[in-house]
Amino acid sequence: MIFIINNHIIFNEKEGTLEQVNDTSSKISLLKPTGRLLSLFVRNNNQLISREQLLNDVWEDYGLKASNNNLNNYISGLRKSLSQIGEEDILITYPRQGFKFMAQTIKREDITMSDTASDINAPPDITPVAVVNNKPGCRWPWRPLAWGILIVLAALTAGLIYKNRAQGSMTLSGEYKRCQIYAIKDNQTPVDDIKEMIYHAHYNCNIKANIYYYGEMKENSQATNSSLMAYCPLDTRKPCENRYINQ
Repeated sequence: MIFIINNHIIFNEKEGTLEQVNDTSSKISLLKPTGRLLSLFVRNNNQLISREQLLNDVWEDYGLKASNNNLNNYISGLRKSLSQIGEEDILITYPRQGFKFMAQTIKREDITMSDTASDINAPPDITPVAVVNNKPGCRWPWRPLAWGILIVLAALTAGLIYKNRAQGSMTLSGEYKRCQIYAIKDNQTPVDDIKEMIYHAHYNCNIKANIYYYGEMKENSQATNSSLMAYCPLDTRKPCENRYINQ
């Protein structure tokens, strides 16, 4: 399936690639978990998807294990890929809840036979095989172990890269009473302005809490840009409160 996002991004679900319309040089290849994440988001546009559903549908259904840290790392990588082709604020985090993909438009196109003709006519993919002694009982017992080591090293390397990228997407901007204020995506809004918004939102900062502030974003249902603020008490029994603030 081909998805055209906001009329200028092409997501090829089968190939796991992103590119700008009419610019094949912009093509980005996604890691398989990243591609499965994006498939789930575009098929559930403007719907809040819980962390549990993402972990189940993207990893557990494929016989894999993953944690919230793994999910955060792959979400960060997906955001970076989307940003590279011109969509920086399309994927929104709802702390302790999940994520929402917010595209203005998404069009679907089936992959036709003409699209895959070159693949059909191409010779089969032949993987070189080492020549071994054909004596009875001769095996290479170390080959599965070597492949396993290579896969583990690749996963560790990808995880470290995505962890470093994720750390750059949220910064501590300041404090308001006992609340810690975090700005998402290098937001440039002055911290005094954020404090004023907190005051008018009547958030209880006499208890310890984290406040996550997003900059301007456009809600599909609104004609004007809004800011998103999430108030999360550190008492985990209390849910986060999300609020859009019109500019």
